[in-house]
Amino acid sequence: MLGTVGFYQAHPHSGVQPLLTSLYRALQLFTLESGAIDDATWHLEIARWGAAIIISGAMFKTLLLAFEKKLNLWIIRSLHGHVVICGAGQRGIKLAHDYAESGRDVVLVDHLGIDKLDFDLSTSISIFHIEGCACDIGVLQAAGFGNCATCFLVLSKDDDNLAVLSVIQQYRDGDPETTTVQCHIHIDNFIAFGLVIDQLKLPSIELSQFSMPNMIMRSFFHNTSLDRHIAKGRSREIIILGASKLTTHCITQIARSFISDSGQQIRITYISPNSTMCCDQINKRYPQIHRLVEFNPIDTDTPLNALKAVCHSLEQPELTSLFICDDSSTNALLTYLKAKNLHEIPACQIAISIHSTRNGSQLIPSGWNDSDSQNPELFGSGNSVCSAEAIVLEQIDMLAKHIHQKYLDSKLTDREQDQDSNAVCNWSELAEHYKEANRRQADHIYAKLRYIGASVEPLSDGTASLLEFTEAEVDQLAKIEHQRWCAEQYLAGWQHGTDHSTTDLTHPDLVPWDRLSDVVKNYDRQPVNQIPQLLGLIGLQPVRSSLPSIPLNNEESNVAD
Repeated sequence: MLGTVGFYQAHPHSGVQPLLTSLYRALQLFTLESGAIDDATWHLEIARWGAAIIISGAMFKTLLLAFEKKLNLWIIRSLHGHVVICGAGQRGIKLAHDYAESGRDVVLVDHLGIDKLDFDLSTSISIFHIEGCACDIGVLQAAGFGNCATCFLVLSKDDDNLAVLSVIQQYRDGDPETTTVQCHIHIDNFIAFGLVIDQLKLPSIELSQFSMPNMIMRSFFHNTSLDRHIAKGRSREIIILGASKLTTHCITQIARSFISDSGQQIRITYISPNSTMCCDQINKRYPQIHRLVEFNPIDTDTPLNALKAVCHSLEQPELTSLFICDDSSTNALLTYLKAKNLHEIPACQIAISIHSTRNGSQLIPSGWNDSDSQNPELFGSGNSVCSAEAIVLEQIDMLAKHIHQKYLDSKLTDREQDQDSNAVCNWSELAEHYKEANRRQADHIYAKLRYIGASVEPLSDGTASLLEFTEAEVDQLAKIEHQRWCAEQYLAGWQHGTDHSTTDLTHPDLVPWDRLSDVVKNYDRQPVNQIPQLLGLIGLQPVRSSLPSIPLNNEESNVAD
C-alpha cells in the first residue's frame, strides 16, 4: 500500500499516474527493484526498505530450515545410547515425552511431517524427528539406529511393526559392530507374533512385546479387588454385558487370573447382540481356552432383560462379577445407571469400561449404590499404562533373568533338560517365547504374595529380612504357580499329551496338581521358595501385610485329558 502511494506521488508532473502501474511498481519492490526514483517520498522509502527486510527474512528462514534439517541429522549421527521410537501416534509421543523428561535423547520416526504431529517438538531440545517410513533402512540409519540403546515399534498395525522388525534385523545383520538394543514391539496378536519371531534371527536384539489393551486389563486386575476375587474363586460366575475392543483381553485376563487347584473352569456369561460369534472367534484364536473358561453366550438386542434373567437364576449372586463393556464410556455408564435404576444388578463386584482421562468415580452420581452393593471398579483408560515405565518393566525383566539363571543353576532332572533343551542356554541366546514365559512368572510373584496376605517393599537397609513361607503356603503357592503355567500353556494352544512335543504342542504335566508326580511338584515348589531371594537381588523384599489371605478352593478335579 505504501509503495503504491509512493509511486503515485513520485510523478506529479506526468499527468495522472495510472493506479495499476503504481501497484505493479510497488510489487517489483519485492524483487529488490527500487523503481529508479531519486527523490523518494517517505511512503516509498518505508516500502522499499520494508520489502527488502521481508525478502531477506524469507530467505533467511528458508536457509535456516534447510540448515536445521542438516544440523538435526548431524546431531543424530553423533548420538549414542539414545531412544528410537517408530511411530509418532499417541503412544509414540507419550513415550518420547517420558524419556525426554528423564534426560534421554529421543528420535521419532514417522511418515508424517513435523508440522502434522500432535506434539510441539520445540518444547524439548532432546526430541528429534525423522520424516520417512521406518521400513526404509536409510531412514533407520538416519535415526542413528546402530548406536541406540532402546527402540519402540508402536505403529498402529501389527503387520507394520513386524515389517519394521524384519528391516531392523537386516540392518543390524549388515553392521556387525552394532551393540545390543532393547526393542519393545507393540503386538495385539501374540500367537501370530510367535509364528513370525521364530523365523527371525535377532542375535543383537533384546526383544519384548507388549499390547496396550492387555496392559490395561493386567493393570486393572492387579490393582483392584477383582484380582483376589476371581483368582481365589470368590467369583464363580462372570457376566460380560456388551462388547468393546477390550472384551477379548478381559476374558484372557480372567482365564489367567482364575486359580483352582482342582482345574475347575470359570463360567463366563456373555450378553451382546453377537456374543456367539465373538465366543467362536475367541475359541478359534485360543483353541484350548475351553480348558479354562466355560462360555455361555446370549445373543440379544435387549441386554438388560437378558441380564435380569441371568441374575435371577444365580444361586450365589454375591459370588458374581459383572463387567459392563462398551467402546463408548457414556454408553457404558448409561447401561450401568439404567440397570441400577431397574434394580437388575445384584450385590456383586461390578466393573465398568470408562475410557475418559477424568476421575471416573466423579462420573457416577452419589446415592446410586445400594447399601449392600459395592462401588463399581473402572477400567479402560490407557493413560497409566502408556508410559515408558509401564512398558519396559525393568524390575520384571531383571527378575525374569534371575529366574532363568536359577533354572540353569538348579540343573533339573535329565528328563526335564531333554524336554526343554532349547531353554538350557544363556539369556541372550534364549528364544523369545522362553523369555516371555520367565517374564510372566516374574510378574506373577506379586500376585502370589497378595494371595497369602503379603506385599513387596524396598529393602530398608540394603539387607533383605527373608520372609519364610510356611509349608502350607509353599504348597498353596506351588499349586497357584502350576495353574498359572497351565493357563499360559492353554492360551498358547498347548494341550495334555503323554509326550512333550513342541510340534504337536502337547505336555504330560497339563493336569491338575493332585495328578502330578512329586518330582514335578517340586518344579513348582522350588521357584516359590526362591521368591524372597529373587526379590532381594533387585532391592526388594516380601513382607507380611494386614491383608488377610484367602484359601484356595477344594473342589474335586474335573479336568478332562
